[in-house]
Amino acid sequence: MVGMLPAKLVCELILLGTLSAEKLQSAGVVNEVVPLEELRSTAETMARAVARVHPATSHLFKRNLAATYEHLGYGHSDTEIASQSHGNDQDNAFWAMAAEKGVAEALRWRDNDFGEGGFATSKGGSAQGGRA
Repeated sequence: MVGMLPAKLVCELILLGTLSAEKLQSAGVVNEVVPLEELRSTAETMARAVARVHPATSHLFKRNLAATYEHLGYGHSDTEIASQSHGNDQDNAFWAMAAEKGVAEALRWRDNDFGEGGFATSKGGSAQGGRA
């Protein structure tokens, strides 16, 4: 999101080609920094927590966050686009499966249903389509 990274860190990234996770965390851009060997378990723990949030609550939060950013002058944000994906059949099926069988199983279903790389995957695929 535009404006999240302080100018001095943008300069460091562009001019020096370096920017540590620790600096991003201290600037408030990154929530948590974990050792590589803990990355998967930490991400799965966070994903399980997010999956427990009711989709309607998530939708309202995303819409309000987008409205706040727009009010602050950041313009139309990706958060608004993400909030508009709420409630479609695939989205509902994904979250139902995540709640019942876990996030990992829901991700396997998603990749099998849409093909690897159709949406962001653990292998680095790009986000495409109408879900966020």
